[in-house]
Amino acid sequence: MVVTALAFAVLALSDSPAALGLVLAARTVPMIAFMLIGGVLGDLLPRNAVMMTSDLVRLASQAVLSFLLVGGAAEIWHLVLLQAVHGLASAAFAPAIAGMVRDTVEPERLQEANALLSLLKSTAKIAGPVLGGLLVLVVGPGWAIAADAVTFLVSALFLRRIRLPAMRSRFRVENVWSDVVAGWKASGPFRGSGRSCA
Repeated sequence: MVVTALAFAVLALSDSPAALGLVLAARTVPMIAFMLIGGVLGDLLPRNAVMMTSDLVRLASQAVLSFLLVGGAAEIWHLVLLQAVHGLASAAFAPAIAGMVRDTVEPERLQEANALLSLLKSTAKIAGPVLGGLLVLVVGPGWAIAADAVTFLVSALFLRRIRLPAMRSRFRVENVWSDVVAGWKASGPFRGSGRSCA
């Protein structure tokens, strides 16, 4: 939903296609670049806490952006900075949700749960831009982004109600680094090549 609103917000501030590309890149690049670290955090800390924190950060970034847009004070650099924050928080949320499913669903229903999640994601990818476009037309991009901010609040409230099995936190800086290196070796471009990363 928010990508449509962002596009209209950028076009209202600048007629440069490069500005839109910069804002969308600021949202996407940190998410991709830091997703491996986000996955490690989801393994070292309680996943619902990681996801709630991510939701609250994204709530804050979208609420501030909405306030700036509605108030007519937004500039392109505001959008770039706030979407970079959004992307970083998303990098923690996305990997944690896979582990959350394993923690909350019985093993025999895991395939069914993953299929449901996949269906919901596909539906959101179709319905989101339509809803975002309608909100932009009716109330403007600032209010459409405000609606997006509310979704993160709702998500955090639901996550707060989930009780996971107790786990002992392994969070140490050295654990994060060693797990990132292990993950990179397992899924990186040098996997199975017989060569080191050096």
